[in-house]
Amino acid sequence: MILPKGQSLAVRKTANLHTGGTIHDVTDRLNPRLREVAEEGARILDIPVVGFDFLVPDVERDDYVIIEANERPGLANHEPQPTAEAFVDLLFPQTTDRFLEMKEPRHASG
Repeated sequence: MILPKGQSLAVRKTANLHTGGTIHDVTDRLNPRLREVAEEGARILDIPVVGFDFLVPDVERDDYVIIEANERPGLANHEPQPTAEAFVDLLFPQTTDRFLEMKEPRHASG
């Protein structure tokens, strides 16, 4: 069946991974405004780690609707991005490579 032009068909009420949805990493194509909106939303809500669900027709454009803010977002389903690693670094900055490099004694070469 081919739908008439301009007509849409809802095929699923949800797109969550556990209900059959799929994950596609579009980080390298993401319009910078979408990231800015998410960061601004986190500041407004005063939640340091928050997951926003966006509906976007095209990740390269800045058209969006935020449909949900998750105070406890899932961190496991964001491969290949190091989301869980970044969260641990936020909680324990003293364990990051950058912090450890600053603490290493510097030896004069000679």
